[in-house]
Parts: sequence; structure tokens; C-alpha cells
Amino acid sequence: MPHPLNVTSWYFLLFSRFLRGEIHGLNTAFGLEEADLYEMRQCQGTVASAIFGNYDIMQQSEKISTFSKDVVCFMFLDEETEAAIKKIIDNTKRIGLWRVVVVHNLPYPDPTAFVKVPKLLLHRLFPDVRYSLWIDGKLKLVKDPYQLLERFLWRKNVRFAISRHYRLFDVLEEAEANKAGGKYDNASIDNQIEFYKREGLTHYSSAKFLITSDVPEGCVIIGEHIPITNLFTCLWFNEVDRSTSRDQLSFSAARDKIRSRVLFDN
Repeated sequence: MPHPLNVTSWYFLLFSRFLRGEIHGLNTAFGLEEADLYEMRQCQGTVASAIFGNYDIMQQSEKISTFSKDVVCFMFLDEETEAAIKKIIDNTKRIGLWRVVVVHNLPYPDPTAFVKVPKLLLHRLFPDVRYSLWIDGKLKLVKDPYQLLERFLWRKNVRFAISRHYRLFDVLEEAEANKAGGKYDNASIDNQIEFYKREGLTHYSSAKFLITSDVPEGCVIIGEHIPITNLFTCLWFNEVDRSTSRDQLSFSAARDKIRSRVLFDN
């Protein structure tokens, strides 16, 4: 039988690295400017993305209704990316619909790692937001944010939605694909997977009924900021922080921890 969930003790596991400090994001790793923090705290809903290491080309959203323009779009950049596109940032720190936020004192040496901070911890960066939509920096938003909320959350009466991997369903297969593609050093991936296997990880099969996949694509995340979803993304971030930055490998481990501790109505 599932154990009662102690939200308080688990929720604050993420007080490491960038969250040290009286004000999250101020004078810390993943440091933000006070003016940016102030504007972020005015939001009731947000679309967020990030480009670090000048890796992607910023895409402008399309088909955004006048009503949805009140849902502020924030694009997190590191100093390298800001320097490359500085000439097109206007005096209100905007590029089209994107409100640019430059991050300082990044906590990891690898851009693929520190992008996970805004990706998985939006509820910490935007404490007053009820709904958020994350899209990877390589993507273009071509649907109205409220249409996406209606389609993937409200219509199904769910609180969290994430894009499923286009081909793989099995974490063990995803790990091998990451190794073959040189996504991370093989020893770290092997250590992570062996740990999860000792924790009970098995191949994906129909025996997991109602769970349609153990591997997300993760390029789109839509969520309502409530304790259980916030806790889940905190746990997921902790796995990324202590193992590898390949978040597809740790998604099901965090999900199954939650499922083992709370009563789920499938």
C-alpha cells in the first residue's frame, strides 16, 4: 500500500547549487538580475524556453491570440548567447514576443545541464504562475498557449503533460541510444542505469498497463503548478543533478518514486 507523501521534506531536496541565497536566483549560481526577477514575479502564466551556448536559433511564435499575449514568453540566455544576438534585443529586453532574461554564474560546465534549471524548475522561478508551458529552444510555438492548455490539460482533467519520445518507449534502449550517439560518457550512463535497475527499473512492457511509455521526448512540458507536479519536477531535477543531464533517462525513475508514494487514480 502506498505510503503517505511528506511533501515538505521532499519538496525542499532541491536546495542545492543555484537556490542558495535568501532570494532564489539573486546572487546565486543561475543568477538573475533584480529587474528580471521582478517582472517574472508579476506573471500569472508563462511560456518559457532557453538557449545556452549559442546552440539554437531563436524561433518566433505564431498564431498567438491577443488574449494570450498576456501570457508572458520568457527566453533564458547565457552571456555567450546574449553577446551573439545583442544587436536584435530592443531596449525593453525583447525579441518579438520573447522577454529575454540573461543568466549569470551558471552552475554547470555543460549547457545541456544548466538548461534543465528553467526546464524543470519553472515553479521556483515563477512562484506566482499557475500554468506554464516549456518548449525547447529549437522549437517554434505555432499554437495558442491556451489552446494547448485546453487540449492537453483541461479537456482530460490532468495536471501535467509531456511530449512522448517519437520512437523509443524503453529507458534501457534509450540509454544505449545515448551511448551510441555520444550524448554523454558511457560510464556515467551505465552507472545511472545500473542504479535504477537496483531500484527496480525493468524493460518497458504491456505489464505497465496505462503507462504508455517510460521515455519522454521532453521538448514540450505543460503543467499546472500544484504541489504534486512541483514535487515531481523537483525529484526529476534532483536525478539530473546527481547523475547525467540526459533527462529522458531519469524521467521514469522520478515518476515511479511519486507513484509508489501516493494513491493514483488511473
